[in-house]
Amino acid sequence: MDYITIESIIPDAIVDLRYAGNDNIVGRPLYEKGYQARLARAAAEALASAAESFRQIGYRIVIWDALRTKEAQQELRIVCSDDRYVAVASNHVKGITVDLTLAAQEGAYLDMGTDHDEFNEKAHAAFDGLHEEQEKNRQLLSSVMTNAGFRQSPYEWWHFDFVADTEQKGRHET
Repeated sequence: MDYITIESIIPDAIVDLRYAGNDNIVGRPLYEKGYQARLARAAAEALASAAESFRQIGYRIVIWDALRTKEAQQELRIVCSDDRYVAVASNHVKGITVDLTLAAQEGAYLDMGTDHDEFNEKAHAAFDGLHEEQEKNRQLLSSVMTNAGFRQSPYEWWHFDFVADTEQKGRHET
C-alpha cells in the first residue's frame, strides 16, 4: 500500500504521536525513535482536505496516532482488551484511521473534555455531560472530518476511520 507522511501533505499539522513517547496508556514508547505519522494516500488526502477546512476557520489538526504497527496494536490489546476501544483487527494497522484533536493556530489544544485514550463513557461521541465549549469543539471536529470522508468512532471522539472507499463503508474497527 502507498503510505504518505502526514507532515508532507499537511505541513502545519502538530504531530504529537502518543505511542512514540511515555504519555500513553502503556506508559512507554510503542514506536521506534523517528517513527512518523503516516496514512494510506487516499486517507491522507482526505485528511489534508479536512485540515484546510480547519485552517480556514483558525484551527490546526493535532495528530495523536495514524498508521499503527501490528506490534503496537498487540501491546495496546494487552492493556485494554475492550473491543470498543482497542479492537483485535484495527483500521489503524491498515493506515486508514487517524486519532486527532484540534488546536488554535498558536498551538493551544482545544478542550474536548478528555485526553487521548481515556477509555470510559466521557470519551464517547454521544456523551452528554460536556460543557458547552467542549461539546461545540467535538461537534466541529466531527462535522469537518465527516464531510472529508471519515466516520467517527462512537466510543472515542478522537478516532476517525476513512470511509470514502465504498469497501470500508459500514465498518468500524478501532
